[in-house]
Order: sequence, then structure tokens, then C-alpha cells
Amino acid sequence: MAQFSSLPPHLKEYIVSLSNSGKGRTKLVSIAIAKAIADTYPLPTGNVGDIKSFFRNTMELDAMRLISNINELSIVDTTAILTYVRTFFIWRYRVAYDPHVVICNNPDTVVQDFFGIDAAIDQDATSLMKAEPVELMHHRANGGQLVKFLMAAGSQ
Repeated sequence: MAQFSSLPPHLKEYIVSLSNSGKGRTKLVSIAIAKAIADTYPLPTGNVGDIKSFFRNTMELDAMRLISNINELSIVDTTAILTYVRTFFIWRYRVAYDPHVVICNNPDTVVQDFFGIDAAIDQDATSLMKAEPVELMHHRANGGQLVKFLMAAGSQ
């Protein structure tokens, strides 16, 4: 586990801002950190029988450890983050290995319909991401750097 003192200055500032603002436990932060974590895991090289079992057996424990390390730096919603990590990973898998016929009738939702985003992510989360895109990207960028730093520190 990386200690707070070993973090680069910009990540220290990010952790302090999460802690001071209380935003660490918000859904937006959970989504952003989960996306950063899920994107680090490679997809299987081919179709697997049960992607949920595959995730549970190969990645879930590692994801839980990483989330725990983040939680030690700033209190976050560990359950929500793990749920979204699983959701984003399974969504990536299904896009790659389980394409489906998509009907896009509404021009306002054609992108979400085409990529199956609304089907994978709950409506509250989708609405929140649309309402707060700048803050979402801020947390995704900083959360992504934090995840990479912690993963590198864990491998040393």
C-alpha cells in the first residue's frame, strides 16, 4: 500500500480535496474511479462461458485490494466502486465478444443505444454523468493517475 507521503503532489492535493469536500463517497467519484480501475484489466483473449464468473475468479480480489488502498487514502464508497468496476469490465467484454442488434430510434440517445451504455449503467448514474461532465472527467483523470500510481507501487 502506498503511503500518502509517497504520492506525487498533485495526487496529494486530489486526495485532500476529496477528503475535505466529502466528495469521496459520491456516485460520480465512484463511477470515475471504477472506470479507471476497469480499464486497467485486460479482456480475455477470447469468448468465455460466463463473464461474471471470469471477473470474479480472475480480477475481483485484485480490484478489492486496489479499492481498499484508495479507501485508506480517502474514504470512498467501496461497494459502489466494485460494482461499477464489474459493470464496466463486463460492458467492455460484451462490446468485444457479444455484439447484439441495436435499434436506434431516438436521435437524442443514439450514441447510448448504439454502445449499450444505458443498458449497462443505471439511469441515475447516466443522468449524473450527463449533468456533471467536467467534474466526471476531473475525477476520471485524477482517479486514473491514482490507480496507476497505486498499481505501480504495489508491483514494487
